[in-house]
Amino acid sequence: QRVAPIFNQFCKKAATEIVLINTLQLWCYENTKTIPVFSKLLKLLYSQDVLSDQAIIYWFSKGSKLQGRATFLSAAEPLVKFLKEQEEEEEESEDEEEDDE
Repeated sequence: QRVAPIFNQFCKKAATEIVLINTLQLWCYENTKTIPVFSKLLKLLYSQDVLSDQAIIYWFSKGSKLQGRATFLSAAEPLVKFLKEQEEEEEESEDEEEDDE
């Protein structure tokens, strides 16, 4: 939690957020004992507003590195599913508001 403000300074665009996720992926891949914490790191960085839901979803669908891809995608799948559901709920809420007008 103490490093989130530091990352926040550099992650001002989606491209830098993807770079951060890929850096975490490669770091965890090279330090195999850290693989189980990968999804926790993503959740933490998302909750601290370092990573956006769009960046995580993009990384999951198109942006991940080859090294350990299946393992990391599998670990991130529950978070991505949650983020997609959140987006759908927001879209439905916006549609309902437009219908009320």
